[in-house]
Amino acid sequence: MKNFKRNANGITLVALVVTIVILIILATVSIGAILGDNGLINMATKSKDEHEQAADKEQELLNTSVSYIDTMGKQDGEGTGGGSQEGTGGETGGKYTVRELKVMETPLTVDATSGWYTDLFKDSRPETRTISLSDYKTVNVLQDDSDHKTINPIFTSSNSVLYPYGSLDELSGWMPGKYWDELPAGYSSNAPFSLEFKTNAEEMIFMALGNIRISVDYDGNGYVVSRPEGYTMGGDTGPNYGYIYVDFGEGKTDFKEIKMESEGGAIGTFIISKDKTIETTDVKKEKILFIGDSWTEGGVIKAGNKYLSYSNIIADRLDMTCINDGIGGTGYNNINGVSDAVPGSDTTIDYSYKARVNKLIPTFNPDVIVISGGLNDLLKKAYEVTEIEEKADSLYALLKDKRSQNPKLKIVIIGVQYFDYEPINQNTIELNEKLIALAQKYQIPYIDLVNGDTYGADGKKITEGTGSYINAGNKGEYMAPEDVHPTKAGHEYLGNTLVTEMQKALNSIK
Repeated sequence: MKNFKRNANGITLVALVVTIVILIILATVSIGAILGDNGLINMATKSKDEHEQAADKEQELLNTSVSYIDTMGKQDGEGTGGGSQEGTGGETGGKYTVRELKVMETPLTVDATSGWYTDLFKDSRPETRTISLSDYKTVNVLQDDSDHKTINPIFTSSNSVLYPYGSLDELSGWMPGKYWDELPAGYSSNAPFSLEFKTNAEEMIFMALGNIRISVDYDGNGYVVSRPEGYTMGGDTGPNYGYIYVDFGEGKTDFKEIKMESEGGAIGTFIISKDKTIETTDVKKEKILFIGDSWTEGGVIKAGNKYLSYSNIIADRLDMTCINDGIGGTGYNNINGVSDAVPGSDTTIDYSYKARVNKLIPTFNPDVIVISGGLNDLLKKAYEVTEIEEKADSLYALLKDKRSQNPKLKIVIIGVQYFDYEPINQNTIELNEKLIALAQKYQIPYIDLVNGDTYGADGKKITEGTGSYINAGNKGEYMAPEDVHPTKAGHEYLGNTLVTEMQKALNSIK
């Protein structure tokens, strides 16, 4: 019988079968791992789906956030919007917002009624006593230079050109010179002005002439007015010049922002405790210059002060520094006889709106100019509408040129006054239409007092009016018995109504 030898290099059938079985098992496991419900392919697909869903949710959240930010931006005045009577043209959103005028519940303790001298830091002194500054220091409003026309850089003033109130020798003729021995002269202006600064003093005294209004910002939330009508030196009977003592409150030693306004009088040296300081304000307010007639000036309430005029109310509520250059009896033309409204005024001076624009822009460097009026041209000297239109055309062209030189300058026209209860001739309505057309020609916003409309810089209506602001229904409350000037309530009504239109007009300017 033939013997077979086993091949040492081969494999047995059993081994082969075992190997095949193992490969089948491995293949089954691998296929399940790849193709099963929890396999690699399904897991990858699921991961892809989850990633896409997460991306969709992220995009949805992003879109929601963008929509929210956009909405909030419009609510803050960055978008377009309007009031209850807005028209189709112009933008009413923007940087300018209207605020409520804040008035102190308890006014500051202020002594301005004792004649030209008063208690110095509550220390009563007789008229013959010489001022001692041993415990106090002075902060001069004007630089100590040869002409006394440079303001101390500590103070922020609405005026860029200042005028000394006079040398000590000149002042000694009507103020007892001994009281000025240690104090330099203050300064005055031919128009209203303001001083702004900050201090940590609890109390101070300063020299003043005329009526001074004081506002304080204790906490960075905006100025609060002590008395809207201000403080008149001497009260009802005393001289209108001297010292004003102000107590900001016991313990008020943190720095606070101070704004002092004058109707056109004077403010002199400040006196504070030696351990206190006066520093430059952190608040920079825009300046709004009103050029107009007796309505702008304050009309019937002028004897009180200009602070209560509709012009000042608009400025206060727009949080601007007001420069009120209203002069009774004036208009687009140089109306001779302005002295009828302003006793002692020089009738050789050109009081026309255009002349005052040229004079006052270099003096005040305003951010906003408002021209208001036109009725005096018709009624006081009976100029023809074409003559007034020619003067207005020249003025508006000048204003547009001023804005081309300073693109940040904004200009608004408040139209001719109109009373629908008076049989005023057709010329008033005709003049209003001419002024609207000129404002549109020069792309200047126009507030129409005749019809109640407001036009934006693009010439389109921002507000669709409902008639004259002053009418038969409200004249009893808002107009004085002479039916020419607003009462105090009338100025409040006009100021609080027109401020919204002024806001829209300013925000329409590109």
